[in-house]
Amino acid sequence: MRYSLGRLTARRHGHLFAVNSSTGELYVHGEVDYEQSSVYYLTVIAADRAVTGGGGVSDGVGAQSSTASVTV
Repeated sequence: MRYSLGRLTARRHGHLFAVNSSTGELYVHGEVDYEQSSVYYLTVIAADRAVTGGGGVSDGVGAQSSTASVTV
């Protein structure tokens, strides 16, 4: 599995939050200001790594993915 923030989440909140691409652990990456926003809606993507015909691994064709909504 490979984990990442969704594109919109990364664009809006990537300066505040990050996800470990190997474990999926979500953590605070910047300074969160409660007065600026009391809640953050994030999307995390989990993607399988497809095995290629030569035995290698690819994130392309054949890979499956799923998303999770996280409220902080």
